[in-house]
Amino acid sequence: MKQLGMKRLALLLANIGALLLASWGLLQWASAWSQANAAVSLQATGPALHSDVPRIGLNLGGASTWGAEQLLSNIVHNPGFEATLDRTLIIVADVAGNKVQDDSPWLARANGFWRGAHFYVLTGRAAGKQGQVLDSYQTGATKASWLILEPLPPAISNGDAIALSHTQENMDVPLWWRGSGDISAIKQTRPGNQGQQAVRLQAHAQGAALHHYFDMLGARAGILLPVRGAWRLQFWARGVNGGQAATMLKLRFARSDAAPFLQQQVPLSDAWQEYAFVFEGNEVESANSVGNLTLSFEIEQGSVLLDDVVLGPMQEKNATLASAFRPEVRALLRQLRPGYLRDWQGQLGDSFANRMAEPSARQPVRYRPGKDESHYFYSLPEFFALCAEVGAQPWVVAPPLMMDAEWQQFGALLAKAKAEYGFQQIMLEFGNENWNMLFRPAGLTDARSHALAASRAFAQLALGAQNDSLSHVTLVVNAQFVNPASWEHMAKSFPTAQRIAVAPYFLYQLPKLDGTDAQADKAQAIQAAFSDGFAANERLLQRGATALAASDKRLAVYEINFHTTEQHAADVSSSSALRNAVVSEAHAGPALARRLMQTMQAGVREQAVYSLAGFDSYTSKDRELVRLWGIARDLRGSALRPTGLALSLLNQAIGEHSAVFASNCLEKHLLQQHCAQISALWFQAQKTKRLVVVSSSAQATRIHTGLPCHRQFALTLLDGSQPGRHNEDPNAAQVQLEKRVAQCRQEWQFTLPAYSMALLQESSPAQKNQEKQP
Repeated sequence: MKQLGMKRLALLLANIGALLLASWGLLQWASAWSQANAAVSLQATGPALHSDVPRIGLNLGGASTWGAEQLLSNIVHNPGFEATLDRTLIIVADVAGNKVQDDSPWLARANGFWRGAHFYVLTGRAAGKQGQVLDSYQTGATKASWLILEPLPPAISNGDAIALSHTQENMDVPLWWRGSGDISAIKQTRPGNQGQQAVRLQAHAQGAALHHYFDMLGARAGILLPVRGAWRLQFWARGVNGGQAATMLKLRFARSDAAPFLQQQVPLSDAWQEYAFVFEGNEVESANSVGNLTLSFEIEQGSVLLDDVVLGPMQEKNATLASAFRPEVRALLRQLRPGYLRDWQGQLGDSFANRMAEPSARQPVRYRPGKDESHYFYSLPEFFALCAEVGAQPWVVAPPLMMDAEWQQFGALLAKAKAEYGFQQIMLEFGNENWNMLFRPAGLTDARSHALAASRAFAQLALGAQNDSLSHVTLVVNAQFVNPASWEHMAKSFPTAQRIAVAPYFLYQLPKLDGTDAQADKAQAIQAAFSDGFAANERLLQRGATALAASDKRLAVYEINFHTTEQHAADVSSSSALRNAVVSEAHAGPALARRLMQTMQAGVREQAVYSLAGFDSYTSKDRELVRLWGIARDLRGSALRPTGLALSLLNQAIGEHSAVFASNCLEKHLLQQHCAQISALWFQAQKTKRLVVVSSSAQATRIHTGLPCHRQFALTLLDGSQPGRHNEDPNAAQVQLEKRVAQCRQEWQFTLPAYSMALLQESSPAQKNQEKQP
C-alpha cells in the first residue's frame, strides 16, 4: 500500500509539473503573441480641453555673433559703437547715514564704479523715490558695496530693492576688439545718427586696427554662417588729418586665412561720408574652410572716425517688408509656425528707451559684473514686426528694473502694437525666473519683493495705455516648476496676474548605467527620454492647475525641452557621445512632443519650447558640451533637429481655431498593456479631425482610430525607431517627416513604429498617395 501511494504521488507530481510547464509555455506564447500583435484603439473623449487651442510657441532666444544664434540681418553687434548700459539691482542689507549696503558681495564692482549713477527704489515705503549715487566702494570682510545716495530716501529700510542705472563712458568700445593703436569712443556721431558716440582709431607706430568676429565655434560645428550670394558692407567714416593728404582706410572681411571676400583701401576726406560695398560670397563648406569670420578696419597712420557699420547678406528681392532678422530666420519660423514667440534674450537690465532704440543708437546692456557680460539685443519694434510676419503672438519679457514712467510707456506701446499689427494676445512677463539666484543681479528672488514690484509695475501699464484697453495683454509672473507651493503663493500675491508660468524641463541626467553593454545602455537611456519624471510631472501639473483655477488663474509654460546637463559621478552616463545621442537623435522629437501633449492635457494653453537655434551648451559640472538647446542646429531649414520636426508636426495638427480633446485608449487584445505607452490628442476644426499619437514603447503598435472609411485620411510620420539617425550634418539630414497613407479596414488604422510620432489628418482624394506602411 505504501508503494502504491508513493507511485500515485509521483504520478500526481509529474502531472502537476507537466501542467505547470505547459502553462509556462502558454504564458510565454501569449506574451510573445501580445508583443507581436501590440494594438490599441483610440477614441476622442470630451469635453474639450481647450475650445480654441493656440499653436505651441517658441523662445526666439538672444542673438549672438559666435554660435548658431546669428539671427540679425546686420550681423554686427553694436554697429553704432555705443557705450554699455549698466543696470542692476541691490537689496538693502544695512543703512548708515546717507549710504546703503548691498546684500550680495559677488555683485560688487570696483570702487567708484557707480559714481554718478541714477537710483530708483522699487519696493518698500520709499518705492518710487529716486536720485543720484555720489560714490560707491567696498569695505570690510564681506566686500559688499556701499553706495552713498543723494538724497537718501527717509523711509528706506533693510530688504528694499533699488535699481541702479549707469553708462560708463570711459570704457572700451564694447563687443569690438582692438588691435594695434589707440581705440577710443568719441562724443561725436555721423549726421542724422540718434546715438551718442562714434569710435576713433589713432595710429601709433604699428598703425591702428579694430576688429569684429563672427561664427566662432570652429571645427566642432563647421560653418554656421555661410557667406554665399550678395553681401554688403556699409559704414560712415571721416579722416581727422587737418586738411593734409587723405587718410587711407583698409577694409577686410575674410574667414580665417582664406582668400578675403572683401579687401579694399578707401581714401577718407575730413567730412563724414557713407561708404557701401557689395560683394559676392561662394563659400563651400569643407574641412579647410572652418574658422572665424573677421571684419577689420585698419589704418597705417593718422586718425579716423567710424560710425554705423552694417554687414550682412543682401535682402531678398521683392521682400514684403524690411526685417531686422535674416531671411533664414524668418523662413524657419514660417516652417515651424509657432503660436507665440517669446522674447527672452537676457534683457533684464535694459531700459524702455533702449528697447525702442534704432540699431545704430542701441546700447549693449549688462546686469552682471564682468567685461564679457555686455550683450546687444534686437528691439521691441523689430520683434513685433517679426511676430506679425510669421503669424505668432508676442510673449514679451519685461525688464523688472524699470521705473513707473517706463512701465507707463510700455502700456502705451502694447496698446499701439495691437492697433498696428492686430495681435489678439500679448503675453507680458515680469522678468525671467525671479526665483532663480542665477538672475539675482536683476531678479527679485524674495517672493515678497517680487510681489510688490510686479504689482506696482502692472498697475502702471493701464495708466500708460490711458483710454486704450489692454484686454489683449495677458499678465504673467514666473515660478519654479518643482516647487508647486510657490505657484499658489504667486497666485495669491498677484491679484492682477493672469498666468503663473513654469518651465517643466525633463531628463536632467541620464539613468545610472553599468557600461557593460553599450547597446543595452543606449536603449535604457532612450527609454528614460520618454519616462524620466513623466508621472511626477503629470501629478505636479494637474495639482497645480487645479489650485490655480481656484484663484481664477491659469498655468503657462515659458520654457520646455531636454535639460540633460547633469550626470552621475564615475558613471557611463557622463559619456558625452551617449548624452548627445539621447537629446539629438530621431526619438528626441517624439519625446519632446509627449511632454508638450502632457502639459496641454493638464490645462496649459500657452507654452513655448526653448529655443529656436543653438548648436550646443555646457554641462553643469565638467563643462563638457551637449547638443542643447536649439531645435535647429543652425539657421538653415535642413538643420531642424528632430525636436524641431516634432514642433512643426504638432503645430500642423493644431492648425487654426481648433478644439482639442483627450483620447480614450482601449487594448485591442487580451493580456495586453500598451495604452500606458501611448499618448494621443484629437484636434477638431470645422468638423475636420486630426489625431496626434506618440509611442514611448520599444516596439511597434497598431493604432485603430474608429474613423470611418468614407473620408480620406493622410498620415505623416516622425520615425524614431532607428537609433543613430540624426540631423547634425545639415548637408545630409537623416531624419525627415515622412508622408504615409493609412489603411482602412472598417476603420482607419496604421502601425506606429517604436519611439515615434504620427499625425493622421483628413485629406482630399487628390492628395492620396500610394500606400506605404511603416
